[in-house]
Amino acid sequence: TFQAFDNNEVNIAFVLGHELHHALTGELFKYTKILHEESKGLNEEKYKDLKNFYTREWESNADIYAIKLLHHSGYTAESGYETLKLSGELIGTFPRETKNDKHMHIVDRINYAKQFIENEVSELPEPENGKKGKWKYNRNLNHLTFDPSK
Repeated sequence: TFQAFDNNEVNIAFVLGHELHHALTGELFKYTKILHEESKGLNEEKYKDLKNFYTREWESNADIYAIKLLHHSGYTAESGYETLKLSGELIGTFPRETKNDKHMHIVDRINYAKQFIENEVSELPEPENGKKGKWKYNRNLNHLTFDPSK
């Protein structure tokens, strides 16, 4: 992914923010508990449908989390939307998702992010310090570093 984004700092920050959401928020455990409760008595097909629904929602939440992190780091919230659009260009927009897909379709993710930015970003507090530092990706070593002095 980093190579596809051509070492663009904001795109890499978005991807890292998205993945941090998965690692830090505990939503996986929340959804597992909800899924366990709501799936009682469901056949295997209905269980898979419900599980994929929650997984797609979790992915969308991770996009919004990444947009908020970008905003609080001094980037524009719109840059997260632009990263999603670039992702759509890189991976393509077809085929459309099926009910068995775990990820929300990229077109829907882009639209959801745009809706969030239009309706909710103005409610976020302004970042106090802006971004301080610089991310650098070394393709040869496959190594990402942050220099806080820049």
